[in-house]
Amino acid sequence: MEVFVLEHAKQLGYPSVKKIAPIESSYIDAYRNQVDVFVSFRPIKGSVPFTRIRDVDACKRFLDCFYGDRLFYMIAEDSEFAPLILWDSAHSMNIGESVTIIGDASYYQKEYFVKSFLIMDRSEDYTTFKKISELPAEQDAGLDDWTFGIPVGPGDATALNGIVKRILELNCTHKEIILCGRPGDNFKYWSDVKVVGEDIPAPPVQICRKKNTIVEHAKYNNLCIIHDRVFLPRDFMEGMRRYGDYFGFLGLQSIYFGDSWNQKFVRYSDYCFINSTNNMFTEKAFFSGGGEYHFTHRYRSTFQKNAHFCCIANPRRYYGIRYLTGSLYICKKAVWEICPQDEKLVWEDYEDVLQGNEAYKKGIISTINPYIFSQSIFGRQTIIGFGCVNFENARRKISKSYYFFPIIHGIIKCHCNITKEVFVQNIRNFCKKYGVWELPKDLCKHEINATDRLQIIYYCILKASISVNKKAVNDFVLDIQKRLFQRTFTPEDTEYWYKRFCIYDSRRVKIELLKWELFMADLLLPGRKSVFADSIKDYFISKSFACKVFSFATALKLTFQNGNLFYHPDGVRGFYREILASTPWRSYVED
Repeated sequence: MEVFVLEHAKQLGYPSVKKIAPIESSYIDAYRNQVDVFVSFRPIKGSVPFTRIRDVDACKRFLDCFYGDRLFYMIAEDSEFAPLILWDSAHSMNIGESVTIIGDASYYQKEYFVKSFLIMDRSEDYTTFKKISELPAEQDAGLDDWTFGIPVGPGDATALNGIVKRILELNCTHKEIILCGRPGDNFKYWSDVKVVGEDIPAPPVQICRKKNTIVEHAKYNNLCIIHDRVFLPRDFMEGMRRYGDYFGFLGLQSIYFGDSWNQKFVRYSDYCFINSTNNMFTEKAFFSGGGEYHFTHRYRSTFQKNAHFCCIANPRRYYGIRYLTGSLYICKKAVWEICPQDEKLVWEDYEDVLQGNEAYKKGIISTINPYIFSQSIFGRQTIIGFGCVNFENARRKISKSYYFFPIIHGIIKCHCNITKEVFVQNIRNFCKKYGVWELPKDLCKHEINATDRLQIIYYCILKASISVNKKAVNDFVLDIQKRLFQRTFTPEDTEYWYKRFCIYDSRRVKIELLKWELFMADLLLPGRKSVFADSIKDYFISKSFACKVFSFATALKLTFQNGNLFYHPDGVRGFYREILASTPWRSYVED
């Protein structure tokens, strides 16, 4: 029998193993002829030879560590990483082998495992399981064949062209690209993709139905579903092979740069957590009644304040409900089919939170591959405007990370991914529709900055005349989103403002709307004079010596705090490699 003693990574702040009650060597000897492997986090008192596995965290895999019949001693009680260790152990077991868990054995009794693990023996202290069939992720084993899926809309396909071109370069044995929805007319790779779901109506954007449709049509068992702003790294396949097979829901750390020299960065929409002990996460308090899953406007605000909602999760930790934020999913087809997204939900309906919760309850892990990064081509004003993100550091404390400003002022990316001409035309159409006969003066400026933009929008809303009937009020709220702010409200927020306009004096509600914290972030938008892009190509940057130099400077910053905001096991070398590997270069959108 081989004995393994696990040890947490020191940066996580776990108590020293010397402070944990030891296991008597006689206790281990009693199992010597019953199991092949004995695993625990506890020190051993006596002369039993053992192998120590150090630096255990949520990024460490255990697929090749254990063999034969195995016993886990109190790992659920001693470590938050027990589900991850048990997940890897379960997928590396052969059919017919057994696993004994002393202590809490509830993980192997979750829905994902129950058909493959048969309880052979049970007492108050231990439970013994026998593996009788392959687990779903094992049925989709292998990392050579991939389906890449992208939900798309009919807008400008410039960014999509760059994203698809990068996917076509990836070193897969077999791959396919599925677009759900029809892209804009300037899309260039029709012969390289399969288009599905053209019959799915919008608005609202039925993002869950689109993702489920991609999975339904997928030919290969490895899935990578991304939004049409996510740029994958060129070493995607190398990073996946290094991480290993048999993953549940897997994500990548995402970085957004606000300038063309890779200086001004923030971690952007990849992996979050909910504090599962918070009593807000119940259907009675958190969701609207009548069996519906939609979040209510009232409870969203309360939940954000009380449950660290939208708090970026540390990739090295694992507790409570971790979930991928919808921008990127890597998983096995069989895993998605066990836990698909709820098609009752639409864009901005917190479908990612609910899928993460369902996966957590079923025993499917949601983790991060630390070896490769993705980059977000665009940044939403709501996130960038506030200038900081809440994140969980390596010691599980919630901290704020402020947007890193450039050492040297390079070319700052614009914050609204439409041109000034499109914005002006939207304003003209809005004013014509709602009886604003005198256009705002700031509309004539050569460059419209963040403050000018908001003043124009405020002027249009306050001057607008609307009829108090269902259709007119609904159209007004939708036009504020589409024509003025170029963003989508959640269905509950749309419904909330619709009801306010129907019940109260319209001027009073307009003033309330303009004070909404969602729009206050736009006042803080940093950067260049104009907030509008000259072209979508502006978000793709040119290769230059300066960019490489400042990318290395950013890698040094990330290494100094490695394991907090971002984490890479290879330190500065890994950070630098991944920044350059995931940068959307201008060559991807130029002919």
